[in-house]
Amino acid sequence: MDVILPLLIWCVKPRERTDVNAGDQDPFIRDWNELDKMPAAPSAKLMVERLVDPYLDSTQGTKIGVGPQVRSVLCNTYETLGLENFMYKLNDDVGLVEHIMDIYMNYSIGLAEELGTRNISLFWLDDDIADNKGFIVGPKYIDKLWMPRTKRILEPIKKKNIPIAWHCCGNLTDVVPLAIELGISALQTFQVNCNDIYTIKEKYGDKICIIGGIDCTKVLLYGTPDEVIKETKEHIDRLSPGYVVGSSHSITNDIPPENYMAMIETVQNYSLD
Repeated sequence: MDVILPLLIWCVKPRERTDVNAGDQDPFIRDWNELDKMPAAPSAKLMVERLVDPYLDSTQGTKIGVGPQVRSVLCNTYETLGLENFMYKLNDDVGLVEHIMDIYMNYSIGLAEELGTRNISLFWLDDDIADNKGFIVGPKYIDKLWMPRTKRILEPIKKKNIPIAWHCCGNLTDVVPLAIELGISALQTFQVNCNDIYTIKEKYGDKICIIGGIDCTKVLLYGTPDEVIKETKEHIDRLSPGYVVGSSHSITNDIPPENYMAMIETVQNYSLD
């Protein structure tokens, strides 16, 4: 495949608010008494038929692959409970946390099972389990709550030998070993402000593919096209093989189109000697 088209089919969350960060949201569910606010999950089969199958049909016979993205359980759970309330519940009522995690896990398993019957080129796992300093929660919660559920979500995909990539924001120092343990092929996005991408490459480069790292807060946002080209070439030179060029986070509306195109065209035209 020359290109893999990512598709977002995350777990359906109780509500979407785009005006604030997830950590600033008020709780949607505060306790057990409010669980009836959780909407019924749509059919995983229907979701895949509507959101994935049309792309598989339209790309058949081309060099474009399709890579659906599905969430694991941490983001959806702390967005549902509200981040502060979620942190208290980990200590005061972890059973509620696990119950909500299981709701999202079961839906993601259904999506993964359905996707495993399709000819997809890549499976994207999505879950931000880190912030700029490291894990959002203590390592014991990652080990006991997150890892077992994520492994179950990935089982149908691994049985089909479909490559897996994982999107995770934040400091990935402790995330990379988890990705390797899970059998994940690639990790993305490597924010420049909290990751030394070259050190990570040196330590783990033979075990996992690195995606991203072109700084969208500096060179892509404020640099010139020539500066973008220079940084993109340096990443290719120092991180290849086992590197996929990409930004260090989302391409926001304020990034000049000419800078984004400079990154893309460098990938298309630059070759290693």
